Amino acid sequence: MGTRHIRVDDDLYERLEAHKREGESFSDVIDRLTSDYTLLDFAEDAPDDYDADEHRALVEASDEEDEHDVQNLLEQ
Repeated sequence: MGTRHIRVDDDLYERLEAHKREGESFSDVIDRLTSDYTLLDFAEDAPDDYDADEHRALVEASDEEDEHDVQNLLEQ
């Protein structure tokens, strides 16, 4: 694998450096930050039959219920 030199602005360098973990190269940081991961990729205990759309619908229903509760409190 070859290497390339790239030029980045100082503020970008500072942000990359802030995200750099011990033992990581800047190449590692850039790769980690630009990879297409989802939170599910990091969830070791996620069930095999996890349905993101179903979860999203449950969250939205809960949000609507919370909004309704807040409106009722404001009206009192």
